[in-house]
Amino acid sequence: MPNTYRQQQPKGRLVRPFVFAFFTAGLLGCTAMAAQDSPPPEASVQADASAPSGRLRPSPQLACDRNNLTSYSGVVSGYRVDPDNTHFEISTDEDTVEALAVDHDGQADGRAHYLLWGAPFTAADFAQIEKSPGVLIDGMRAVAWVCDDGKTPPVIDWQPKRD
Repeated sequence: MPNTYRQQQPKGRLVRPFVFAFFTAGLLGCTAMAAQDSPPPEASVQADASAPSGRLRPSPQLACDRNNLTSYSGVVSGYRVDPDNTHFEISTDEDTVEALAVDHDGQADGRAHYLLWGAPFTAADFAQIEKSPGVLIDGMRAVAWVCDDGKTPPVIDWQPKRD
């Protein structure tokens, strides 16, 4: 009498490797997609309150390690232009008052370190932020980007009221 007893293979023996491979490929794919979406560590910043989380997000204007970067967003409550630098005081949206200075780096003014709504600042843009030379328009808003690395100068992103 022939031996009709066959050893049965466990039912999951072929399925398990495929499930493991599918899970591993999915995990690696998600990790790769997340790495593509994250900004590089030397990212810079742009004032954009419309970012999904309501936070300011990176942009190409200021190269600074994100761990060394701070932004002060609010109304400019103090503004004094000296021959070599401009002094600012910002009453922030977080109810603090922050003071900083922007060196002119040998120029007549600090516009090399200014932006206007994230765009490069020109001499003609002073008319949008000042009612007369050295006197800001009342309620002028700005975002000051300050890097504490000791070498990157602050950047002021002016945000006048839009008509």
